[in-house]
Amino acid sequence: MPLPNKFQRCRAKAKHSQTQCLNPAAYGCATCRMHGARKPASIKRGKDHPMFKHGEATIEANEEHRAVRTELRMLALLMDRIGLGSGPKLRGRKS
Repeated sequence: MPLPNKFQRCRAKAKHSQTQCLNPAAYGCATCRMHGARKPASIKRGKDHPMFKHGEATIEANEEHRAVRTELRMLALLMDRIGLGSGPKLRGRKS
C-alpha cells in the first residue's frame, strides 16, 4: 500500500451528508486506504477483469444447453428407476 500524502485529501464523499472524507489520500491515488486506494496500473480492465462479460453466451445457446441438461437429467432418472444407473445420483433440484 502506498504511503499517505499529507497534502492531498481523499476524494470520497458520504452518500447521506455529502461530506468529504478527512483522511489523506494514498500516494499517487485519489482516495485513502479505507476507500480502496489503488494505482491505475494495478486495476484490471477488459478481458483481464474476473467479472468481464464476453457476450458469447447467447439466448439460443443458453436454451440449447438447458434442453440438453434436461434431457440428460431425464435419462439419468429413467436409468435409476429401472436399475441401470450406478454411482452417485445427480445433484440439485429435480423437476
